Amino acid sequence: MSEKSHQPTDGPTFDPRTGTYEQSYDTTDGLAIVVSAIRSVADVAGVSPVEIDPVGESVDANVLVNTVEAAAANDDADVGVTVAIHDHDVTIGGGRIVIEPPADSLRRPGP
Repeated sequence: MSEKSHQPTDGPTFDPRTGTYEQSYDTTDGLAIVVSAIRSVADVAGVSPVEIDPVGESVDANVLVNTVEAAAANDDADVGVTVAIHDHDVTIGGGRIVIEPPADSLRRPGP
């Protein structure tokens, strides 16, 4: 685990070019990154983080945290892990959490 803590200042930003949302992180603490990813997906989906099914129900949480830590420690933008969270494809790596909403998603960023 890293000494750095993740303190997101803003929610994820929308990239109209790719149709994805992005949130940055500045830690190698895999658990903090996964929690940030869940919160970011909740923000994008317009739900409370507690409404999101536990990630550990669909993937081994320890393996996910360890894989995210390895990707974060690598600092390579091309290395990452993709996991489904609340029907969103979430790619974590290279200091970024990239969220691809479901194809049928009607939620778009506000003004």
